[in-house]
Amino acid sequence: MASNVDGTLLDVVGLVLAATSGVFAAGSSVFGKLGVTVDEDSEANTQDVAISKLLEISVETPFGTIEAPQTASALRLICFLCFLLCNFFMWLTFAKALARSKSSLAPMAVNTGFNFASSGLFGMMFFGENVNLMWWCGMSLIVTGVTIIAHEAQGSEPDSDDKTKKKKQ
Repeated sequence: MASNVDGTLLDVVGLVLAATSGVFAAGSSVFGKLGVTVDEDSEANTQDVAISKLLEISVETPFGTIEAPQTASALRLICFLCFLLCNFFMWLTFAKALARSKSSLAPMAVNTGFNFASSGLFGMMFFGENVNLMWWCGMSLIVTGVTIIAHEAQGSEPDSDDKTKKKKQ
């Protein structure tokens, strides 16, 4: 495990890695919803409609014209592959953040906060979801609570130097 020079739970690089992991997790949710979700209760799949709106024109190829439904299927496959890539990079960056931390609680708090906030923003941007003030207040309370827990954990964990001094006595 990498030791931090200033003795904090998570250094700046670890903080950025944990935050990036949270954004990748939210991105994975977006791509998963676009690539995998099928709404069988409605007349038209809402994701197909959203993807088709992105491609209102047909695509001309040397082999002929590809209409929007065929293009939407190709985009769903691309979204599924992006879902897998986001998951891979989410775990990669989270594991690196954990390796740079003295405790797993700090990277988890940062990851959770960024995942939650990114999910709300992505939901508004890509799916037109309504995220009101109550949601943002709830998110703030969750992030504040997890930050307090992480700060408490930092104060309760003895340094490795303290552990070795106790063993020598």
